Amino acid sequence: MPDGLSIDYDHPLNGTMAAYVQQVLACTGQGDWTSRIEDDGMDQSWGELVRGLKRLMGRGGRYADPFNNVLVSNSSFSAFSAPKTGVSTAAAFLFPSFKYFPSIPVDILESPRTGTNLSTFVQAFLLPNKLSAMAESLPDSRKTELTRKPDLASEFPDAVDIQKSPVILICGHGGRDMRCGVMAPILENEFQQALRRKGFTSAGSDNNVIDSPEHAHVGLISHVGGHKYAGNVIVYIPPGMLLEDSSALHPLAGRGIWYGRVEPKHVQGIVEETIIGGRVSLVRLQLNSSKALFALGRRGCRLRSSPWHVVSRFATTQSPAPNKKLDLLAIDKKWQAIWHSDGAKKPWNTAGRKDAGKGRPKIYILSMFPYPSGTLHMGHLRVYSISDVLARFYRMRGYDVLHPMGFDAFGLPAENAAIERGIDPAEWTKGNMARMKEQLRGISTSFDWDRELATCTPEFYEHTQRIFLMLYKKGLAYQAEALVNYDPVDKTVLANEQVDSNGFSWRSGAKVEQLMLKQWFFRITAFKEDLLNDLSSLNGGWPNRVLSMQRNWLGKSTGAKIKFPVAIEGNAHARANLDVFTTRPDTLYGVEYLAISLNHPIVQMSVAKDAALREFLDRAVSLPPDSKAGYRLTNVSASHPLQIVDRECPHITRELPVFVAPYVLGDYGEGAVMGVPGHDSRDLAFYKDNVNPEYIPIVISPERSTETGGACSDSVAAASNAKAFTQEGYLTSRCGKYHGLHSRKAGEQIVKDLQRVSHGDFVEQWRLRDWLISRQRYWGAPIPIIHCGSCGPVPVPDHQLPVELPKIGGDWLKGKKGNPLESSDEWVHTKCPNCGGPAKRDTDTMDTFVDSSWYFLRYLDPANTEQPFSPSSARPVDVYIGGVEHAILHLLYARFIYKFLSQSELFPDLSRTGHLAMPSEPFKTLLSQGMVHGKTYSEPSTGRFLLPSEVDLSSPDKPVIKGTQVTPNVSFEKMSKSKHNGVDPMSCALKYGADATRAHVLFSAPVSEVLEWDETKIVGIERWFGRLWKLVQDAQQELVLSAYVLDPARLLAPSGHADPLPEDLQGLSDGDADAVLSTHRAIASVTDCIETNPYGLNTVISDLIKLTNSLVSSTPPSPQVLYLCISSLLRLLAPVAPALASECWESLHNSVKRRQTDGGTDAGAYAPVIFDCAWPAPLLSPQQADVLSARGGQTVAVQINGKLRFTATIPRRLSPTTVAEAGGKPGTVTDEQDWIVTRILETDEGRIWLRGKNDWEKRRRVIVVQGGKLVNVVF
Repeated sequence: MPDGLSIDYDHPLNGTMAAYVQQVLACTGQGDWTSRIEDDGMDQSWGELVRGLKRLMGRGGRYADPFNNVLVSNSSFSAFSAPKTGVSTAAAFLFPSFKYFPSIPVDILESPRTGTNLSTFVQAFLLPNKLSAMAESLPDSRKTELTRKPDLASEFPDAVDIQKSPVILICGHGGRDMRCGVMAPILENEFQQALRRKGFTSAGSDNNVIDSPEHAHVGLISHVGGHKYAGNVIVYIPPGMLLEDSSALHPLAGRGIWYGRVEPKHVQGIVEETIIGGRVSLVRLQLNSSKALFALGRRGCRLRSSPWHVVSRFATTQSPAPNKKLDLLAIDKKWQAIWHSDGAKKPWNTAGRKDAGKGRPKIYILSMFPYPSGTLHMGHLRVYSISDVLARFYRMRGYDVLHPMGFDAFGLPAENAAIERGIDPAEWTKGNMARMKEQLRGISTSFDWDRELATCTPEFYEHTQRIFLMLYKKGLAYQAEALVNYDPVDKTVLANEQVDSNGFSWRSGAKVEQLMLKQWFFRITAFKEDLLNDLSSLNGGWPNRVLSMQRNWLGKSTGAKIKFPVAIEGNAHARANLDVFTTRPDTLYGVEYLAISLNHPIVQMSVAKDAALREFLDRAVSLPPDSKAGYRLTNVSASHPLQIVDRECPHITRELPVFVAPYVLGDYGEGAVMGVPGHDSRDLAFYKDNVNPEYIPIVISPERSTETGGACSDSVAAASNAKAFTQEGYLTSRCGKYHGLHSRKAGEQIVKDLQRVSHGDFVEQWRLRDWLISRQRYWGAPIPIIHCGSCGPVPVPDHQLPVELPKIGGDWLKGKKGNPLESSDEWVHTKCPNCGGPAKRDTDTMDTFVDSSWYFLRYLDPANTEQPFSPSSARPVDVYIGGVEHAILHLLYARFIYKFLSQSELFPDLSRTGHLAMPSEPFKTLLSQGMVHGKTYSEPSTGRFLLPSEVDLSSPDKPVIKGTQVTPNVSFEKMSKSKHNGVDPMSCALKYGADATRAHVLFSAPVSEVLEWDETKIVGIERWFGRLWKLVQDAQQELVLSAYVLDPARLLAPSGHADPLPEDLQGLSDGDADAVLSTHRAIASVTDCIETNPYGLNTVISDLIKLTNSLVSSTPPSPQVLYLCISSLLRLLAPVAPALASECWESLHNSVKRRQTDGGTDAGAYAPVIFDCAWPAPLLSPQQADVLSARGGQTVAVQINGKLRFTATIPRRLSPTTVAEAGGKPGTVTDEQDWIVTRILETDEGRIWLRGKNDWEKRRRVIVVQGGKLVNVVF
C-alpha cells in the first residue's frame, strides 16, 4: 500500500454511489484523463462520443430523463477492431447489457431518424423500455421519444455480446484525484498477475478475440464511487460465465460488484473468491476492518432500475434510520411555520441561555426600510439577507439585538395609482405592505415585527409633525420663495423626476414652467460645520467613498469673491458690480468672459426687452445641466477688476462679454462664474462653442518662465488644439506684476490687492443649500401650520396633532389637477389656534425624506404616544445597511435631524451639555452594498433590449435570437423593466429554497461590489447543501452506532460546546486532529469576518464550503470530535441558512442518547433549537493550533506539465494566524505557495524530479491548489 494516501476507512459506503441504470465505457486507449472527461479527447472520436452522450442524455438534453441515469465513463481499453471508414465512429462497452460496440457513429443529426448516428445508438440501447410512473403527465409524443426503439438495434450488426470474459474496472482518474491516480496502476498490475496465475490472458490481445472463458478484461476507468475510498474496483461477471471446472452457471453471472478501499493485498482474494468462486466474503478477502464495505450488483433490485445494491454495515448493535432526501422547500415551509406560529414568534429568543439577562450587551442592527411597492426586488433580497446574517450572528453571540422592520409608505407611486386607477392610496399601500411582509418572512428573515411601523399611519406622522414644529420653533423651519417646476395644465408643482428630458410634464404633457413660489425649507445649513467636521469620527465605520460623497455634497471651498464692474445699456442703473466666487484667483488674468445663471437678476432685467433671450430661456429649461449652450447679453458688458491694481498689462483692458448659461447654478455662490478657458475644461468647451476664438490665453504654466523685463509678452495657444491646464503652477508673462509667482502665493497677493480697492475678499463657499421639503401632493405628512389673515402662520397646537389627511373615496383623486388638498374645502378651512378667526391649513405635505430622517429612532420606542421616543431609549444605530444610491441625501438628512434632536429635550441631558466623547452621529457603522445587475440581452445591430421570450436559451452558453442564428449581446445591467432583466427573488426562493437563494446572494460578490445575478450558478450552492446534508445524516448514524452520549444542557453554555476537546491533544488521531484544526480555523475566520469585516461575507460562505468539504473527505473517527465539528459547522451555518441549519441540528440530535442526572441515559436527546445555542468559540488556543498543525505530515501530489509524477510528504505548516515562520520578521506570514514548494524541493523525490530530470530554474508556472494537496509545475 503506498504511503501518505488519505483514504477514508471510517465512513460506511452505503449511499455514497449515485444510482445508475447503465454504464457506457468509451474505449480511449489512454490511462488518465482531465478532471472533466468531456474536456478531453478534443481531436479524438471517443471524445466526441463522450460529449455527444452527455449532450443528448444530460440535463436539458434531447433524451434527458432523471429516472434513466446512464453513467458515461472513459476507459483505458483500446478499440479491438478498426473503425468504419468514411464515418467518424468510436468503440465502447455497455453494462449490464454486456455488449461491445466497435463502431458507434459519434455525429448527432438534427432529426434522430435521419440515418444512423449517435441518436440511433441512444434510442436502440440506452433508453428505458418502460418509463417511470412519474412520466405519466408527459405528452404521448414525448413519452414515445423517451422510450427505447429495439428495432434500431439492427443498425449495429457488429455489436458483440460478452458472455464469458469477466471485466475488472479500476478507477484510475488521476487527473481528478491523485489517490486513484496512485492506486490504480498498482491494482491493475496486481489483478493482471493474479488472473494470469489462474490461467487468464488479456482479452483482445490478438485484436479479434474479445469474449472467451480464458480471457479477462482489466482496465482503468474515469471517476466512479468516491476518491476517498480508493481503490475503487468494479467486477462485472458476464451472464454466460461458468464456475471453474464445472458446467454450473456462475452464482454472480450478469451482476456487478463494487469494492471500495481495495488494497493490493485484497486482489488475490477478489480473484479467487469473487471472479473464480462466485462468492463475496469479507473474511476471505482479508478486509480486516468491518468498515470496509462492498456493493453487490443485481439488475433491477434498486429504485430507478439500478443494477446496484449496497449492502449495509456489518456487526452493528443498532440500525440507524435511513438517510432522508434533502428537500429545501419542505424544510423552509416547516421552519418558517414554526417561527411564525403563535407560540414561537421570536425564533431568536435567548431566554434559556445561561448568558441571558439584563447584563447582555446591546446592538442595534438596521436595514433601510423599503417602499411598499408590493413586490420585493433583488436589491431587497441582498440587503435583508446581509442584515439578517448579522442579527442572527450577534444573537447567538449573546447580544440583546434590535432588528426591526417597517415601511417607507408615503410617496408618489401610491398617489399615482389613486389618480390613474381611482383607488384609495391608503388601501393600496396597506395591501402592498401585507404582501411584502409575507415575502420578507418567506426569505427566512428574523425581524422584530412587534416594532413594525409605517410612515403613512397617523401614529407615526403625528411625531413627524411634532419634529417639524420643534424645528419651526427654533427658527430652523421657514417659508421662502423658490424656483420650482410648474405644470400649467395640471396646476401643480412637479418634482424633478416628474419632468422628462425634454422639459415636459409626465402627467399632462405640458411644457413645464419654472416659477418662484413660496415653499417650506429646513435650515440644514445651520449645521453645516458639524455635518462636515463630524465625518472624521466615522472613519473606519463608513466606506471612504460615502464619506467623500458627503463631503463633496456639503462642498466647503475656500476662495475669493471678486467684483467685476458691469455696464448695462438702457438701464437707469448703468453701472453695477457682478460678484463672482472662485477658488482660483491666480487665474484672473485668463478671464475671457463671465457667465450668469438663468434666474440671475441681470437676466430678469434684460428679458423684458430681449425677445431672443426669452426664447433662449424657454429652451434652456429642458437643456441638461452640463449643456454648452449660451446666450450673449448684447446690452451688458463687464470690465476686468485687475485694471485697478495693474495698469501696465494691456491684456486686461478690453471689455468682457457676459453670457447666460444653463451650467451656472443660481443657488451656488453668486449665480455667476468667470470663464477661464485656458485653465478649466468646461470653460474651454463653452468658449469654443460660443466665441469661436483663434487663440486661448495661457496664464499658468507648470514651470517658472525665464523671461525678464516688465513688458507683458504673449503666452497663448491655438484654439484648435488647446487643452486646459488645470493644475497649479507659475504665472506667465501675461500676468503683469505677478509674473513668476507660484499659484498659491499669486492668488493670495491678488486678493489682498483687490481687497484694498474693495473689489475682492477672501470667503468660504458651501455647495450645501437649505432643504426644500414642500411637496404639492396628497400622499404625504401634512405640514402642521395654519395660515391666519390676522396672525400669519400659526403652529398647530400639540394637543391637535396629528393633522390627519382627509379621508377620501376610491375615485376622489381620479383625474384631479392641482394640489389635491387645496380642493378639500372642509379640511382646508379651520379656525386659527391663536385668535379663533377663520384660517386655512397649509396644503403642502412633507418630502418623504423627512420621514426617513428619523424613523430609526421611532423603532426604539414605538408605543410612545406622547413623544417620538423617550430620552431613555435614544441611541444611535450600531450597524446600518443599505444601498449606495442613498449615500448622499438620505444619510445627510438623517445626520442633520439626529444632530438637531440630540440637542433637544428628547435626548438625555448628557447629550445636550456637549460632554459626550463622540459627536452625535446616527449610524456608527454603515454597510453600503452594491447594486444587483441582471443578465441582459440586446440586438447587436440596433441595441434594442430583448425580452427573455425572444431569446433561445436551449443552449445557455450559446444563446441565439429566436427565428435567427444571430447571437445577442449579453451583458449585466442594472435591473429595470425597460431592459427586461428583472428577477423576482420570491420565484427563486420558491424554486431553490430561501436558504439556497440567500447563500447564493451572499456568495456571489463582496458586499460593496456589484452583484451580477446568474441563477444558473445556484446549483453550486445546492450541491454544497447536498454534501452538508449527507454529512449530517451520516454523522447522526455514526453517533447512533457508537452509542454516543450527550449532555444537551451544556449547549446553552457561553462556549456552546456540549462536549469539549480532551485535554491531551496529542492523543488525538490524525483524522481527529485534521478535523479539529479545520473546524477551529473556520470558527476563527467566520467570526472575525462578520465582526470586523462584514463587507467580506462572501468569504464566510467560502469558509463554510471548505469546512464541509474537509469533513466530508476526512470524517473524524472519534464520535466526540465528530459531534464537536458537525455541531460547530451547523452553528456557523445558521445565520446564512437558518432553516437548513435548524433541520440538520434537529436531525443530528434526534437519536443521540441523553445523559440523565442520575448517570443513566435516555434515547432521543433533547437539544434546544439551534438559535437558542451559543455561537461556537474557537476550539484551540494559538499554541494548541500550532502544536496540532506541526504534528505528522502533509501529503502533496506533484504533477509535472499536468501528469502525476510523485507524491511527497512535507511538514505541516504552522497556523498562519499566529506565529511567523522561522527567519521571518515578527508577525510576518511567509507566502503559502513558496513555503510548500520549498519543502517539496527539500525531499528526495523533489530533488530528483524537479532539479535532476527537469531544470527547476526554467519553470514557467507553479500552481498550488487545495492548500497544498496538489502542486502542478509547468516547464
